[in-house]
Amino acid sequence: MVRFTGEREEERWTQLINPGCRIPGLVSQLTGITDAMVAGSPGIQEVLPKVKDFVGEDRSLAITSVLI
Repeated sequence: MVRFTGEREEERWTQLINPGCRIPGLVSQLTGITDAMVAGSPGIQEVLPKVKDFVGEDRSLAITSVLI
């Protein structure tokens, strides 16, 4: 996620999330994210409070996806 003020990037935050299930092959092909990459990552319930803290009251955010 990227926080902006106007057109200026203020802050970036990234986090892999362990979905608690296998990542389908097509999803891995599209994103480059594999089961091994998320194996040690937190689950969504652990990450959501961090997302809320990052977003705060801001309305100018972008969610980015990096293809590896």
